[in-house]
Amino acid sequence: MTKKSFIKIFICIFVFVLMIGFWVQYNTFSTVLYEDGTLMIEQRSLNKWISQSNHGSIVKEYPSFKKHGYDFLSYGIKEPLWYDKREDITSVQVATPISPSIAAYWFYGLRNVEDIDVSNIDTSRTENMAYMFSKAGYNAKNFKVTGLSDWNTSNVTDMQWMFRAAGANVDSFVLDKGLDHWDTSNVRIMVYMFDAAGENAKTWKIGDLSNWDTSSLIACSDMFTVYGELNPNIDKKVYSWYEEFLEEAIKNARELGLN
Repeated sequence: MTKKSFIKIFICIFVFVLMIGFWVQYNTFSTVLYEDGTLMIEQRSLNKWISQSNHGSIVKEYPSFKKHGYDFLSYGIKEPLWYDKREDITSVQVATPISPSIAAYWFYGLRNVEDIDVSNIDTSRTENMAYMFSKAGYNAKNFKVTGLSDWNTSNVTDMQWMFRAAGANVDSFVLDKGLDHWDTSNVRIMVYMFDAAGENAKTWKIGDLSNWDTSSLIACSDMFTVYGELNPNIDKKVYSWYEEFLEEAIKNARELGLN
């Protein structure tokens, strides 16, 4: 073998190894918590070095939970994998498009989180969103969730405790662009859904829920509570919504022989 041939073979092998390494990095995912409090959910390994330059060193890394269908309940737990670092997380981004069937407890108890971007979550096949944001941002200064307005919630049946006590003590509680267009036609349970959510906020925005389809609803007790006259900034329309939802739920449950 000539020296020239050897060099060619070496270059080919080197390029092949690089390509394999790139492929592995591109197709390997994990959830990463960075030094500045940013949590990147299902981030490609290839992009971690970029995030480190923007958010600081890696504090903790969690394995991908794709094989579990992004379902924490399948682990036998009722909390997210990153619950142990709940005090350190201040911002959350879903780094790559994912499509869970169960989204329960995803951000549960992240008490200091101020912003959550869920734009990359495809909810078209999601059935359970119970406790998803419950107690998130409880101790934060502000609380904002972006990407909710584009969600397809047509298959969701359970929204109980979804935002319960989220941002309870913040100055600003905002579900960006509102939940006006959510398809709730299959939702059966909304118990405690917004209970105490943003209860002390000076700015409180969740959108207009007056057109929500409650034809399948059978339980929504305490959906909006701990508001009363305590906070004049809360949209007073919540009371008319609640009355209509509760009336429909009672009627539906009675027709099904559930009460």
